[in-house]
Amino acid sequence: MTTLSLSEAPATLPAEAQQRWVQDDAADLKVGDLWLLSWNRDALAMVVITKVIDDYILACPVTLPTDPAFAPAVVHEVTPLGLPLTIWPGIETGLGKHLLRRNLGSLLSETTVRLLRRYAEDGEESPLPVADGNYNDDGNPEHLRGLLAYMQGLCFHEWPTDAPQDAVISADVIAQQGAGIPFMTNTLGVDVPRARALLRQEAIPTDAEIAGLASAWNLEPSALLSASRDDASQTLIEPEFKPLLDQVMAAKGIDERAARRRSQQEYALAARAAQPNDRIARMRAAIERVLRASDGTA
Repeated sequence: MTTLSLSEAPATLPAEAQQRWVQDDAADLKVGDLWLLSWNRDALAMVVITKVIDDYILACPVTLPTDPAFAPAVVHEVTPLGLPLTIWPGIETGLGKHLLRRNLGSLLSETTVRLLRRYAEDGEESPLPVADGNYNDDGNPEHLRGLLAYMQGLCFHEWPTDAPQDAVISADVIAQQGAGIPFMTNTLGVDVPRARALLRQEAIPTDAEIAGLASAWNLEPSALLSASRDDASQTLIEPEFKPLLDQVMAAKGIDERAARRRSQQEYALAARAAQPNDRIARMRAAIERVLRASDGTA
């Protein structure tokens, strides 16, 4: 596949489409829209959304005319990028919303998406022209296998995870152990606000805190942790925060997981009284506080 960039449009795009490529768009997620994916400020792929489901989407990869195109892929001539694009409906993949970076415009109608799924799944007639190339031509099988493997890799890219430095203390474990603030403060030597944040899954435990609890409860460290599902993590998966997270990464010299972790932690403190029910405004305030921190931490 052509190597993509967030800051520089493919040279083959018309001038207007090049401008669209680099403009951030926080549009709602809609079936048929073309999106650019990213992680750690690196563009990963173009996809067209085929279904929106809670915290993830289903999508098909989309490639440029400079990439190989062959059946069973289809070609759409009229696109928001001003040049034909190749759609691979047979490689529909589940993707976390955290990968969605930039809306590039409406590519397909919902009807066309539905017909393409029937084409891919049931062998019905395609609503768009099938690519001219043949699967058996030299290099094409390898290209298709590579594209499939790449999209499968993105499918397994998760945030948040249950890994240390990313996860919270499991609510089930806390309930089973009957842990409260006095236990946390005595066992970990933390203050009351920190103990409360850990018990509410509002803070990510340090390695030392994980080790302390594992020892006190006689559990494996991995058994203590679960992926965060609080308001902060569920809010932060929305694509509109990706540009701000990019700013945090650039300003603090950290990767995206660390930028998300700092934003989650700051969310618990950001403007509770002023914006108690506005998760979006509260998350923006949290990220802006991370950006303003002068010592590299929030």
